[in-house]
Amino acid sequence: MSEVVPPHGGIEDLALGSRRDVRGMAALLGELAPGTHITAVFRADLYGHYRVAGTITRSDALDTLVLAGRPLTTGATGVKPADTLVMLERLASPPQADPPMHVQDTVAAVGHGDLIAAHFDRRPYGCFTVTGFAVAAPPPARFALGGWLLTRGDGSVTAGIRAVTLLSPAAEHGAPVPAPIHRWPESGTV
Repeated sequence: MSEVVPPHGGIEDLALGSRRDVRGMAALLGELAPGTHITAVFRADLYGHYRVAGTITRSDALDTLVLAGRPLTTGATGVKPADTLVMLERLASPPQADPPMHVQDTVAAVGHGDLIAAHFDRRPYGCFTVTGFAVAAPPPARFALGGWLLTRGDGSVTAGIRAVTLLSPAAEHGAPVPAPIHRWPESGTV
């Protein structure tokens, strides 16, 4: 698992098979600590595959390392990759956001299934970039991206979003996208 620099990739980074390199990820997880910059691909039924690039923090509540609030391991042992974790790589530097210009205009142009990258600055996770499919969602959101709410019901950008980049409209990338979310699950996390 080599060091990579880009905070977000293209559609090819999300069209991954179901096979995971569990041993390789476990070995890397054993070397990681809070403050390390990484990129990881997660999979979720609601959001499909999505990539997160950022800095590892430790969750006292979950007793594990997390990336933008997403657990990297299954618990305190710290080496068994979380079931949702598909790929993990070290980053040479933290992700950098595009200049925050016209974020609201970009978000207003987003449609269900578009491949986008959003740069967040949220406590306690710091700065991180999520790349994946914009998924239409019910109130209080309008769109979600990898579990993070992108917009509110009125279409305004949620707090902490610093930049949004439309990488490929759904009509152009041709990849299978998750279904719109009609109702939030009753249990678990968004």
